[in-house]
Amino acid sequence: MSDVDPQLHDDASRDGDTPDRGASRATRPRGQRTDDRHDVWRASASFGWLIGTILLIVVGIAVVLILVQASSANGSQRIAWIALALMFTGLAIGIAILLRGLPTMQYRFVSDALVVEWLGQRRVVPLSEILDIDFQPNESVRLPRWEPFWPGYYVASVRTPSGVWHSWATQQPRRRVRLVTPHGIVAISPVRPVLFIAELDRRRRALGEPIAGVDRAATVPSSPIAAADSRAQHRDDGTSSEDERLITRPSVSEPSIPPQPKRDLRPKRRARSAPRSPVVTWAVAYRDMFRDQFLSDQVASALVAVGVVLPVLMVAYLYSQFEGLPAQIPIQWDAIGDVSEQTTPGGLWRLPRIAVVILVVNTALATLLIGVDRYLARLLVAGIPISQIVLFIALIRAVN
Repeated sequence: MSDVDPQLHDDASRDGDTPDRGASRATRPRGQRTDDRHDVWRASASFGWLIGTILLIVVGIAVVLILVQASSANGSQRIAWIALALMFTGLAIGIAILLRGLPTMQYRFVSDALVVEWLGQRRVVPLSEILDIDFQPNESVRLPRWEPFWPGYYVASVRTPSGVWHSWATQQPRRRVRLVTPHGIVAISPVRPVLFIAELDRRRRALGEPIAGVDRAATVPSSPIAAADSRAQHRDDGTSSEDERLITRPSVSEPSIPPQPKRDLRPKRRARSAPRSPVVTWAVAYRDMFRDQFLSDQVASALVAVGVVLPVLMVAYLYSQFEGLPAQIPIQWDAIGDVSEQTTPGGLWRLPRIAVVILVVNTALATLLIGVDRYLARLLVAGIPISQIVLFIALIRAVN
């Protein structure tokens, strides 16, 4: 937020000229009108709440496990575990603050500007500086880098070839309303974006701004008949009789319409294409879905990379500790703390195998869903490292 362009300035200087009407209307139900105007628009709903809550729970569980390890450690190891617990605690506090700020994201109209509000911060976009409004949800938009904070919750400034991309949104880039200004692109995600654009156009029209790229000075050219009438009525000698208008009026002939050829209304048979071999089908699916769509998503590819590294670490850790393992290893306990299930050292290899199966299955499902719902695909991929971390902790406990 610190690199936001200075032109998107704080509206504290406007408070003296424009009364702040948003404070009394922030609690108004969504969609309610006051003086036939929409003043406050909330951010669109997304998976941001769910993903943030899952992250908070995972970090909280990690803090508890680290504190348990710190209680059984001694000396410098305890200090290291406590420092790690403090770091994860700070991360949990940060996630909680961001979750609290998610419902505060809104877009408020004042007399001559649009105010973007989030977590106590306010940025002003003057209506006179909006050059164009772009909203094309079916068009793919790719940013050069990842946007914080997590899928469904974006507050960032990213430099792109078309300018600085300022985001205060809960939807992915292609589903945002993009306001093009001389100093960058303001990407927001109001609820009911079509109605929001209509309200924005109405307010710009009230200020005399061109709407949606239409030049107000452009007029419809007059016809030759109307031009002849105008010249006849403004002659220098003052004559404008009906006869003179008939003389000076050019003859206009009706355009001849060429005969249209008859259309063949019979259904056409589609040419049968040769059936593809399974190898070609899998190659096309790999190229179009996995490589071009899945791996091009920075969040999904990063999570898959973590999911590949964790099983390798599990195998390396188990291999390094395999020689000193006893013949019987407890892996499950009942409610009173007695061992209910044991396994051999070779049985521990199933934990890395399960981690690999989770990686393959979730990646395949996410690849099929990446073109339908990117958030759901990312949610499936996010479950890979979470599950693998749980399996890694179980492996460490079994070995120790």
